[in-house]
Amino acid sequence: MANNQINVFVLEDVPIFQKEIKRVLAEIVFTNQNLEVKQFFTLKDAEKQLQELTNSFDLFILDGSLEPGFGYELIPTIKRTNPKAKIVMCSISLKHNDTGLKNGADMAINKIDFSSKNQEIRTKLIELLN
Repeated sequence: MANNQINVFVLEDVPIFQKEIKRVLAEIVFTNQNLEVKQFFTLKDAEKQLQELTNSFDLFILDGSLEPGFGYELIPTIKRTNPKAKIVMCSISLKHNDTGLKNGADMAINKIDFSSKNQEIRTKLIELLN
């Protein structure tokens, strides 16, 4: 994280979950840090941005199941273009989360548990960002 800026890449195709992810991130950022969240709804848009914005992100949050495709398909590109970034799979599907972990994600969260009221999730994200 350069200059106290946290840059987060969120790939999530459901607007209400995008909103909740952004809310949780805003709550865990320390007062001396700035948060920049780039949100993408499709795998195609996310792939395009990854090619253009190398080494730009500290954290990636990827939905497991998209229409069409799967968030974990981005992990090899993320590892190549943003090697120091942390990757979180965030899916309702345990299978998609496990596939993400096998492909190199640092953490997996059940999307239903991703809530600003879930202290365990908040703590894990803070640890991951530090």
